[in-house]
Amino acid sequence: MGDIENMVYEKGLEGTLTALREAGVYITFEEFKGREPMVRNGEFIHIKESDFDNPFLRHYYQSESGDQQVREHVFQQIWIILLLNQQT
Repeated sequence: MGDIENMVYEKGLEGTLTALREAGVYITFEEFKGREPMVRNGEFIHIKESDFDNPFLRHYYQSESGDQQVREHVFQQIWIILLLNQQT
């Protein structure tokens, strides 16, 4: 099992997301939209909205309503967490 998977098993999804947020693993809506720079530990991370596209859902997932956009944003946050976990 991976670290994130273990965390979810031990703390549940909400507990895991809270722990990750407290550890600095998050993105704000303004950062996600490219309206504000992403800064972590004093370092600027240059991003664009397309950096968060899930390559596995590219052709199968399209959002049109506000509710759908919120769900897509949450999914993309989880996707980012999983990618960050694989890089460490």
